[in-house]
Amino acid sequence: MSWVRELAFTGRQFDASEASRFGFVSHVAVDQSSLREAVSKLASAIASKSPVALRATKEMCCYAEGHDPDECMHYVRTRGRSMAPCCRPTM
Repeated sequence: MSWVRELAFTGRQFDASEASRFGFVSHVAVDQSSLREAVSKLASAIASKSPVALRATKEMCCYAEGHDPDECMHYVRTRGRSMAPCCRPTM
């Protein structure tokens, strides 16, 4: 967070390698062609997954930003049980 604050407070420029080093980006391409290829592969991989699972994962990621690990695990268990009624533990 200190790096993000430094950038926010100073407004200084940074390059792709620095952004990658601090986890600000997930991929750095050397040129536009390799960028398009990487984007296409990533989009294909995501598109091949279950839309329901993707939506649940997106919601979990958003939820995790404002909650502690115990709250997140409770959320995941509750969400998982509601999505897979055939797999609910018996009482």
